[in-house]
Amino acid sequence: METTNYLQFGAALIFVLALIGAIALLLRAVGGLQFAQRRALHRAVAEWHERAHAEDLAPYYGMLAHHWAKAEAPARAIDYLDLAGRQALRTFANREAQRFFGEALALDVQIRRAGGRPTPAARSPEALRRAGWHC
Repeated sequence: METTNYLQFGAALIFVLALIGAIALLLRAVGGLQFAQRRALHRAVAEWHERAHAEDLAPYYGMLAHHWAKAEAPARAIDYLDLAGRQALRTFANREAQRFFGEALALDVQIRRAGGRPTPAARSPEALRRAGWHC
């Protein structure tokens, strides 16, 4: 991608994020977003980022995990939390890795309590040990 395309893409991204933020503020000002609306907005943001950054999602793992969790898509959130945790470990950001893996485990517990199947990505003992947890 040429430099001009990066600049155009960056400007478009900033505009879209500012627009989403403005809409969220406006909706809160007139009575707040309903839970279903917030969930749908988080899903739309996550899906947009997945499409817009499909070539390289790595810089967005943590943000995608947040939006999928808020969209009540815990399995998708866990996948991104696992990726973000592993990414944090590679840069020796162990506390951040612990936070990501801890959130993944908490979501996994929610899935299991609701009768769902456990998510392997949430239960990586090697990753937890490397992040400083004792399994």
